[in-house]
Amino acid sequence: MTKTVLKIITIALGLLAIKMAINLFPDKTDRSVIAFCEGFPFEKELNISETFTTDFESYYTIGYSLEHPRSYDNIDSLQPIQTNFEILHNNKPIEIFKDDSFFTEANAEYQLNFKFVNSNSKQNTINICIQTELPGPSYTSLFEREFKWVSWMINGIVLLIAIIAGYLGFKRTHKRHN
Repeated sequence: MTKTVLKIITIALGLLAIKMAINLFPDKTDRSVIAFCEGFPFEKELNISETFTTDFESYYTIGYSLEHPRSYDNIDSLQPIQTNFEILHNNKPIEIFKDDSFFTEANAEYQLNFKFVNSNSKQNTINICIQTELPGPSYTSLFEREFKWVSWMINGIVLLIAIIAGYLGFKRTHKRHN
């Protein structure tokens, strides 16, 4: 390989290593962890019974939103709405607070029973998400759990290749004068 090619490879691998190192830093603004998020098509009534697992001992919030395929046609078709949901842990209902949140244990399995009635609706989709906003220490432990050492190994290998290619590409050769 010529020195110019090695210099180009060095610069490309160096930029790749920098990009990978920047991607290792977590986004501190988005600290939500989703335990369950799915969409269900329905007409007028929907009964859902799904299981999900929580990662942390925290307050999880149940949220739902409706998507109408042509919402401009039937803008008022989403009313009236009746919801009834419960969360079961070991087949026993747990307390759901007024803001549709509940307290969970770490690494526990729960069951969501959700009944949704919309008497005027045509074909709609309901999206149900159960998520939590994590405090700082829990967020750090989540990042630790996500095998950051694997990312560091890959980043280290790319950086090592960039250093070796840089050494070979930018090495000055001394010419001997006889």
